[in-house]
Amino acid sequence: MDREGRQKGGVLILVKNDIPAKDFKIDTGQQSEIHGAYITLGNTTVTIFNLYCPSDKDLALHTMNLPPENCLTVGDFNSHYTSWGYKESDRRGDEVEDWQIENNLLLLNDPEDPPTFFSRRWISTSTPDLAFASDDISKITSRKVQNQLAGSDHKLVILAVNMNYKPSNPKTFPRWNYSKADWVKFATLSDKLCKSVKCDDSNVNRACKNFNKAILEAANRSIPRGARRNYRPYWTEELQELENEVTNCREQVECSPTLNNNIALKASTARHKKAFNKAARTSWKQKTESLNLDKDGQKLWKLTKAMNDEDTKQIPIVIERGQEMVTGRRAANCFIDTYEEVSNIQVPDERKREIHKEIK
Repeated sequence: MDREGRQKGGVLILVKNDIPAKDFKIDTGQQSEIHGAYITLGNTTVTIFNLYCPSDKDLALHTMNLPPENCLTVGDFNSHYTSWGYKESDRRGDEVEDWQIENNLLLLNDPEDPPTFFSRRWISTSTPDLAFASDDISKITSRKVQNQLAGSDHKLVILAVNMNYKPSNPKTFPRWNYSKADWVKFATLSDKLCKSVKCDDSNVNRACKNFNKAILEAANRSIPRGARRNYRPYWTEELQELENEVTNCREQVECSPTLNNNIALKASTARHKKAFNKAARTSWKQKTESLNLDKDGQKLWKLTKAMNDEDTKQIPIVIERGQEMVTGRRAANCFIDTYEEVSNIQVPDERKREIHKEIK
């Protein structure tokens, strides 16, 4: 988009010629220069806005119709705010911050990133180049400031968006065991560690980050935490020790296949099996006695699967459709389409009369 009234300048979005794209203009009333484009990648369409606003023009952020997802907004906002590395905030920075909050956008800049602009006039550096994204895009995007390019005042900034990202199976994260917490120790440590946090730091994000770090460190040192991914309710430290003993005996007999080592392996296996069965029976009795079968049916089945070392996760349905394997909603649509074809079979009138006679 060329700058009006000037022979040079403006904003530009370049797209590879093998990627479907459609550009559009934003009417800002000769204020901020904003150019937009729809880019289609597979089954996803991403909306991109490119903005440049001189310091003597209005940002006109309200002129952008931002979708709630798959949206990326980049540009030179010429605004100051501590969230993106400035020592102080100005009116335009407050305006950008309010716009970001209203539209549920996430800032991709990190205050610790190198500055992107060098002023030859003032011999100073700053970061007017910002990048905002919707929540889904922010999770798959990384931002990196490169070296200067061709003598430009602005450094090159690369935003890498991994559209092929597929989340892995959900992990079991460690949980805090508040019932065994040492709250006196936590209070003492948190007070001590928080005193080192500089609350007068002009960078609000850095101060908040240091405060959270202090609280988490105090919690890690005073509150037990942990969760096994394949949790078995009957597992104890004694069973783990016996399990380790069997493993050690197995390694010894494999390295040195003597009669004594083989006897030791059989003995350790027998001890482990006996303790295992006893712990499982005891745990089963305790758990089932505390369950209300009228209300806790789901918990009972989950417990049963855990006792049998069965995977409690649901296995996704996968259907072969032509040369493609589909799952999730697309697999459900295959069922619906097939049912529609079967249920829409046209029965000849003569056959209908025959069926009617047979029923009588």
